[in-house]
Amino acid sequence: MNNFDNLIELGKLSAIITDGDQYKPEEIFKSVLDLLNVYFKADWCIIRKHDELNQNLEIIESSGLSSDELVELKSLTTSSLVYSHIVLQRKPLQVDNIYNEPLFNNEVYITQGILSFIATPIIVNDRVLGSIKIYSKKPKVWKKSEMIFLNIVASQLSMTMSNYDMMNGYKADYQAIVSAIIKLLEIKDKYTSGHSIRVSYYAVLIAKQLELSTSEIKRIEIAAILHDIGKVVVSDEILNKSSKLSEEEFNEIKKHSVIGAIVLRSGGFCEKIYKAVEQHHEWWNGKGYPYGISGDMISLNARIIAVADAYETMTSQRPYHKIKSHDEAIEELVRCSGTQFCPTIVKVFLSIKE
Repeated sequence: MNNFDNLIELGKLSAIITDGDQYKPEEIFKSVLDLLNVYFKADWCIIRKHDELNQNLEIIESSGLSSDELVELKSLTTSSLVYSHIVLQRKPLQVDNIYNEPLFNNEVYITQGILSFIATPIIVNDRVLGSIKIYSKKPKVWKKSEMIFLNIVASQLSMTMSNYDMMNGYKADYQAIVSAIIKLLEIKDKYTSGHSIRVSYYAVLIAKQLELSTSEIKRIEIAAILHDIGKVVVSDEILNKSSKLSEEEFNEIKKHSVIGAIVLRSGGFCEKIYKAVEQHHEWWNGKGYPYGISGDMISLNARIIAVADAYETMTSQRPYHKIKSHDEAIEELVRCSGTQFCPTIVKVFLSIKE
């Protein structure tokens, strides 16, 4: 391929990778490998993830392999030489003919007819997270331009690999932490059992109706689950008080949105999540708290959570109000649309709950 063709192919790959909000990392990997297969006229294309504990490069996505070939290849541990070259030295690797490179010889490659390959590491923040490897069943003198092209693709895939690593490496820990936080809140405030989960459910329905991206919906789901995390510092007496709160007590309650945002920001959550938590009690007309901001100054995610939170609260048992029916809660949302709540979000929620 000439330089112009290279640019065209890079453009296709960039479009797939940079549109990551629309796709899961696995889908991006698969699309990229399919394009690389065509570009290199390859027989196999593989993306591997660096398993630091076992010092291995394990296959997470492939193109061109049969199911039997994939099973056989997955059963193998990466050779120490390949691991050293890709992970420890962080260098691209080129083998033009396996028979001329006995150190890289592998029985499976020979059995399956693989004779040459190139590979390059995927590096994020000076850490090798994985690699891309292109295989051919012909001896091939790989061009310098092909290696440069593969290095560019690896660089573009770095953020996708980072997201994949985060989602898979920390998913269990994240779920355990969130569950622990919710349980802690429910122990402190006996009336809010299940509240966060239900608010999250309604918020996600609204986000989907707005056709937001998959990643944005996930951020809204997380923010909605954790929107009351700041209440852990509010006294049990205030949280469970059945009579009207004094001004001093209400001011204490009002601190929870800012405290929640501080906790989440300190914990490494992204800005869209902690801002949604911080702003979910702001009013459309500027009469909410903590900052009294209004309209579009309030983040979209916070506006969504505000409506979901209000509906769930009105239709659930609380010490300070009677349960409202669905129709009564909807009537209240409509009444407060344009003052407390964003009119667009109320309209969307009504279309869901009709």
